[in-house]
Amino acid sequence: MNTPYTGLMNQALSSFASIESEVVEQTKMNLVQRVVGLWRRSDDDIFSAHTTYAVECWRAGIPELASRIWESALSHEAAAADTALARMTPPDRIHKGAPLYNSGFGYLLAGNLDRAIALISEAGSEESLKGNAAGNRLLLGDHELTEKSVLTPLATWLGSTTVLSDYRDITSHVLDITQLKSTVNWLCTKIENALQFIVSLLRLKSTTAYTKTDAVRHIRVQTLADLLLVVESSLRAWQPGTVSGQLYSRLEPVLGVNEVALRAFKAAESRFATQFPKDPVTRQDHPDKETHVAVNWEISDTLSALTTADSVAERAGVACHLVARLRNSLMHVIDGSIDMYSKDVEYDRVLGIVLAVIRLSQSGNDGTLSDLPTN
Repeated sequence: MNTPYTGLMNQALSSFASIESEVVEQTKMNLVQRVVGLWRRSDDDIFSAHTTYAVECWRAGIPELASRIWESALSHEAAAADTALARMTPPDRIHKGAPLYNSGFGYLLAGNLDRAIALISEAGSEESLKGNAAGNRLLLGDHELTEKSVLTPLATWLGSTTVLSDYRDITSHVLDITQLKSTVNWLCTKIENALQFIVSLLRLKSTTAYTKTDAVRHIRVQTLADLLLVVESSLRAWQPGTVSGQLYSRLEPVLGVNEVALRAFKAAESRFATQFPKDPVTRQDHPDKETHVAVNWEISDTLSALTTADSVAERAGVACHLVARLRNSLMHVIDGSIDMYSKDVEYDRVLGIVLAVIRLSQSGNDGTLSDLPTN
């Protein structure tokens, strides 16, 4: 059935098809020249038509179009050229960093995080194959393009939230672009931790554009749970083999270098144990210990304790206890029964606390946790 827009839509689709056909044909001709040895410019220039198209798509607010043409057509042409080059003596290959990065960046602008991460990461692998030692960090901001497109927007977004005050009060650090980049580079000790950290923050940032439906709130809380995994995994990456167990038993020795922080951590655990005691006869855990009741109580107790704490070190201990308890409970309860599903201010404060504890793990690793102010 035709509508008033059918003709215009057909014209637009025909125009895009014509442009993309030209992009593909130009790239194919360049690839042929590269295979037969007549190409005299850089491999990135082979894909110059795609680069130009990508930039125009970004400007026009339709960033995925150029990304799709890479995946549907150009990547296959490049693979065919690589197959031919691999048979030569010596074997050769085409560097495909530019189209991979541009396609990933297009998906990033469009909010398609999974595809963006996959392609930008592949672009980093291309850089590594080329001999760029920092290539595998291309996705993580250790590159001027990615710093501009990933870390700087994240830092700006975090700066517009209430996350910064709790982060500063717990760590004595300001969560700006310098601090964010420092933490990401530190997490690169285990590249998966840095990747999970970046993806989680990008996903959270993307939800700010949506109405907070139940589905969006679920994504936000699930993403917070993913960041809790980064806390524990970051500790496992640097703690010696003599430290074992789950998050609680890993945070306790970290805080041991600061008496005030450790005391606050243990005091928080004592309050929790009093609120949710074991059965005096069976010694079974309290039935609410890993339910929404415990999650809501722990968050409320933590926010109250942070308000009355006298020092940065004390707040650090309190924050670490919340993260330890959430790690044990939030994995089991991610639904609307948790108060922070609907209380945005409470959610942002918990997010700030979790990010702060990731920074405390970094401080434990670099030996500065003992320097947290105790008065």
